[in-house]
Amino acid sequence: MAFESDRPLEHLGVAATPTTAGPGLSDGMRARILLADDDDNVRDLLRRLLALQGWDVVAARNGREAVDAWPEEGTPFDLVILDMSMPVMSGPAAYEELRRRHAGMVVLFISGYLEEASGRDLILKGKVPFLAKPFTPQQLVATATALLAHARQREGSLGLHRMRSLVCAAANAVS
Repeated sequence: MAFESDRPLEHLGVAATPTTAGPGLSDGMRARILLADDDDNVRDLLRRLLALQGWDVVAARNGREAVDAWPEEGTPFDLVILDMSMPVMSGPAAYEELRRRHAGMVVLFISGYLEEASGRDLILKGKVPFLAKPFTPQQLVATATALLAHARQREGSLGLHRMRSLVCAAANAVS
């Protein structure tokens, strides 16, 4: 995978414009992705690649910026992509802090190597999916699409449960 951010993405086999809108949310909004990678070229390329899919992408240079980009009462992200090895705050450390605030978040770790024991444990235990660098644009898009679909499905089943609860409560109030 070339990490030259000044070249158009077509040379990577990615369409210049999305053929369909990226997976949206149940409320019709576009999916929001929080991306953190300390390498400027990689971060810019991944941000552009994800944006081409029709997704809104907020990019951070390290884990601390990622955590700051999503305060407790902030607009939710549908997917968080964290490089594992970053200065200031690593991906696994950012994951732990974000998880305390947003327990149901969907996360993808990316890295060229598994250096930090806590991140390695999360991956090996199946708690966080992992995509090894270098990966192709198609691998990233396919992985992000699958994770967003899983999140929407989970959100939909929770929404259905809430709707049933509201219907039951309304029925009980009427009777």
